[in-house]
Amino acid sequence: MATSLLTAPYIISPAYNGISWELQSNTANLLVLRVDVYVNGSYASTINVPPRLGTTNTFDVRVGSVVKRFLEPSLDTVSVFGALSPAVDSPTAHAGIQIKVFEVYTVAGVITTAWDETQTGTPDYTSTTPQAVRMALNGIETLDDYRITGVIQAKFLTLRPLNSFVYEDQPLQIDFVSELSSVQFRVIEIDNTGGTINDTTTAVYNNSVDFRGRFFIDIASLDTDTAKFTVAIWFSGVARSQTYTFNVQRNVCAKKVIYWENHLGGYDCHYFDLGVSAETKSSANQMIPVGTGIRTNISGTQDEVISVFCSMQNEGTYKMISEASLNRSQAYEFDTETRVFRPIVLEPSSGTRKYKDTRNNVNELKVSYVYAKRNQSLRG
Repeated sequence: MATSLLTAPYIISPAYNGISWELQSNTANLLVLRVDVYVNGSYASTINVPPRLGTTNTFDVRVGSVVKRFLEPSLDTVSVFGALSPAVDSPTAHAGIQIKVFEVYTVAGVITTAWDETQTGTPDYTSTTPQAVRMALNGIETLDDYRITGVIQAKFLTLRPLNSFVYEDQPLQIDFVSELSSVQFRVIEIDNTGGTINDTTTAVYNNSVDFRGRFFIDIASLDTDTAKFTVAIWFSGVARSQTYTFNVQRNVCAKKVIYWENHLGGYDCHYFDLGVSAETKSSANQMIPVGTGIRTNISGTQDEVISVFCSMQNEGTYKMISEASLNRSQAYEFDTETRVFRPIVLEPSSGTRKYKDTRNNVNELKVSYVYAKRNQSLRG
């Protein structure tokens, strides 16, 4: 009597693409597998797994629905302020997953199992502990595109073009996935003539497990002569990520910066410099007939819809911004005057193109939102 492994999740796996084990057993009269799921070493749930359709001894153990309850967005609205900050773990964006499997079978017509509701039984199979990451890959993306392994130059968890624009007074969070035991961030500040102002290798992060990390740059803390800066992850003296170039926009009136979670689980952001408008959106319940009369439900809501506008530097900018409204992802407004984050809910019209010229080029983008929690900010 034994349960054996056929296939297992990779050591880092996107949680929203499914986390599953394929198991096989040679036990006679096997009914189901009872599986205890552990998240970060603590018991989380028990699931029953019947045999795969058309088989009697092959089982697909899928735990994605359990895991996703423990994964949360990971924008850090505190550490982003100040100078270059160390790369830190993003604890809510990944979780160690382990399964303990118990066979349920019959002996002389009696149902038998070693499973116990106090989780003290001896399992028939115990898995290793891969890391489930808050991430969803689309059909053309692979995990190899994003994991820092020391082999290829991987991407950050961003839809941002390799060459993009940032505002001079905004903080920036850079998200990544690493399989290395330590990584370094190299930030090179460059002036208008192309000369190097500062070349800083910092943020050594030592860890003993695969992890999902983030690095912080408060652009306001950079040298005032910095026209652009590059960022890359280094390991053993070699760049192990792609190099991203951020052009610093100075002397523009960017009142708001919007941050949102992309489908990779990282945070993208963009500044809006072409104006801010507001309008009131009202909603009320319909009139409800009661008996022979009509009762009007007078309860309703009024929300101030904020619209912000920006010029579109390139098609990559549009694609990055438009995904925010398509996913209705978690988002934040950063006020550049008060330097305060506030949670927002994006409107379906966000990311729309406006004012196409005669050559069908898009000159302006619009994002609209309402505040998620009134009078509450994420930084005091």
